[in-house]
Amino acid sequence: MKKKSVFGIVLAAVVIDGVQALLALVWVGLLINPIISVGAAYLFNRWFKIFGINLLSKNNMGLFYGTIAAELIPFFDALPVWTTSVVITLVRNHPRKESSKNQ
Repeated sequence: MKKKSVFGIVLAAVVIDGVQALLALVWVGLLINPIISVGAAYLFNRWFKIFGINLLSKNNMGLFYGTIAAELIPFFDALPVWTTSVVITLVRNHPRKESSKNQ
């Protein structure tokens, strides 16, 4: 993945978490945050799929579904759960460079 793409997806997660944190301060956040969470789940699933990362694979499924579950808990969704999930997914799926010792 290009650095701009990584920056973009992490920035999107930070913005989504920030909006949800602000909305959690008012009662309307209880109604809107779950909708934002479902939209974010769809967005990140499609976005990662474009980069060849399947969030529904064995390696990523637990983190993805755990993130969705955490985001649907009122007031817990104010924490940076999407940002953490996106960063962990990027680190887990970062292509490893072959070491020169194996060549």
